[in-house]
Amino acid sequence: FREMWPNREYNYCCGGGGGAVGMGSDYKREVRMKKGQVKADQIRQTGAKIVVSPCHNCFDQLEDINKEFNLGVKIVQVSSLVNNALILS
Repeated sequence: FREMWPNREYNYCCGGGGGAVGMGSDYKREVRMKKGQVKADQIRQTGAKIVVSPCHNCFDQLEDINKEFNLGVKIVQVSSLVNNALILS
């Protein structure tokens, strides 16, 4: 587990909030990627191979950031992480 810095209430928005990313991948792309540069730098600094996203808007934006900045990471949602960790008997 590697946490980004800054984190928690001081963390930076990925740029996909407010539903902007939900309007389509080209909607405000230039603005989203400008904000996304900060998040891309944070992700790179962690050295992580998997990035866990808290919501679907963030997931979509992080997917776009991953491609735009060639991060080479896997983006997963929290629900998928929990689902994969469950052992049902």
